[in-house]
Amino acid sequence: MCSTQEKLNPCPICLEEIDDKGCATMLCGHQFHYNCIFKWNFTQKGDTCPICRDDLRLPQDVDKSPP
Repeated sequence: MCSTQEKLNPCPICLEEIDDKGCATMLCGHQFHYNCIFKWNFTQKGDTCPICRDDLRLPQDVDKSPP
């Protein structure tokens, strides 16, 4: 969980500061901007954490149809 009370590091993907809004914490504990890790998920190695290579268990397909 991302919190402003913790000192957050820059996003390892884009290197910009991470804040509460749009923050994603993976099961391995690494934090990224939601949009950065979402885009990473669609790359060739997107099924693993860019830092530790742990399986992210993210869906490969996102349903973009209206609810």
